[in-house]
Amino acid sequence: MNYEFHDFETLVEIPGEWQVRLILSDDLDAAYVPLSPEMTARIAEALEEAPEWLAVARERIREEFPDGEVPELTSVCVLSEPLERWRFGVSFWLAEDREHGRGLQFAATETEGYTVVEYGGAEVAFY
Repeated sequence: MNYEFHDFETLVEIPGEWQVRLILSDDLDAAYVPLSPEMTARIAEALEEAPEWLAVARERIREEFPDGEVPELTSVCVLSEPLERWRFGVSFWLAEDREHGRGLQFAATETEGYTVVEYGGAEVAFY
């Protein structure tokens, strides 16, 4: 897969979702050079595994808003350099909190899955 970023963003298709923004954090050195094959592969793998981490994210949001509408995924933000432990954030629009939304950060585990390392307002997904 080839990603063409403009101002650190591109649109991507995620299975079962609308198009969402894929963002490279401007804090990353990798955001200022062409994507390496390793970084491209990491991004593609995370997007392919979206059904698993989306289920975890939505369940966490449902804990806070048990009677709420289904949260709408708006963006995925790459937060780690190519040689670092893989970390990314996701942000959601919520009818119950239109002003702040919700965000989560995921980190890769040693068992090839992801774990939530931070949860809060949508800004959590970007820092």
